[in-house]
Amino acid sequence: MSLDLFPMGPPTNPSLRSLSAETLIQVMSYLPLRARVNLSSTCKQLNHLTYNSPNLWRNILFPKGDPKINDAVVATLVRRITRCDAVKELRLDGVAVSEQGVLLLLDHFGHSVEHLDLSFHFDPFLLPHEQPVARFAMHLKIFSLTLGYHQKFDNMPPTFKEYSDNHLDFFNQTHHFHDRFLRTDMDSFVSYFEHYGLPTQLDDPPLPRLTSIRIMSHVPDGSTVHYLKKLRVLIAYLSGYDLARGKPA
Repeated sequence: MSLDLFPMGPPTNPSLRSLSAETLIQVMSYLPLRARVNLSSTCKQLNHLTYNSPNLWRNILFPKGDPKINDAVVATLVRRITRCDAVKELRLDGVAVSEQGVLLLLDHFGHSVEHLDLSFHFDPFLLPHEQPVARFAMHLKIFSLTLGYHQKFDNMPPTFKEYSDNHLDFFNQTHHFHDRFLRTDMDSFVSYFEHYGLPTQLDDPPLPRLTSIRIMSHVPDGSTVHYLKKLRVLIAYLSGYDLARGKPA
């Protein structure tokens, strides 16, 4: 799927002149993501209407298992959609988006997302720690440590994008906190954070409205299950949950 699949059409489409903007928005709201994007390319009128109508973006559900959905597609989509509080659901299921693409989506929509659905593909040619789910877990761990570290010293926390653009610097900044053998249960995370004097709850979480998460791997084994469990705890932390309270309900 390319968001520039069709060249931009004329300023207006004569066949649409009799339809109000409200009617066009209602029609497009029933279209899946690919059809909506393609239709928006038929004329500048629809393009402007599509990407400046928050009601059309209550959920962003990428086509399941579509290998054409990659970081470039995500970057183009994020660049076009006006930042707003409308997006409530974000779903990525087996697409070719890297951890950098997921971080970009969370940066743009994370402040309003209530339901997050991530399903990672499994690459048989990669080692366990090189799998997409493992890389994403590593980045969220460093990001979480970074936010806790900045809160501890009352510094301005980085955004997802700022972290993504400078992740090596943040890795070096928090390297003395890293523990590759950290277990995945909540109590271990609490002990880990408290040992280093880090807060078990964020004052300004980047996913403040998140109420439900679903994280899966298409070929779960012992190692991927470990990363999935770790991700659930880290995302709970990034949504403002106090890890010291134990398991979320």
